[in-house]
Amino acid sequence: MPIDADPVPIPTITAADPDLDVTLVEVGPRDGLQNEARSLEPEVRAELVHRLQDAGARRIEVASFVNPSRVPQMAGAEELFSLLERAKGVSYSALVMNGRGFDRAVDVDLQEINFAFAATDAY
Repeated sequence: MPIDADPVPIPTITAADPDLDVTLVEVGPRDGLQNEARSLEPEVRAELVHRLQDAGARRIEVASFVNPSRVPQMAGAEELFSLLERAKGVSYSALVMNGRGFDRAVDVDLQEINFAFAATDAY
């Protein structure tokens, strides 16, 4: 496209649009905690999930099934899922990075497994 070409128009979407479908996914128990310097025990993380579902979250990414020596904040993912008091209408998910994580994730009661794929070898 030449530099002087007109830009492609971006459609305007409003909350009143009947075709608009927005889903909020709460990732705090996973993404929010995995970068913290201090690791929280699975019981404390389960309490966070319970508070989020009580506050109205309907899709919650609970944990990552990753190597705990690499991401110690996510250690105990299986125990965390076993501690959850499931709320009706809430979907619980986890992040996996490889086949080993997937194998661990399928052994717990969750509704979604999210994969992350690295774009570079350095990641």
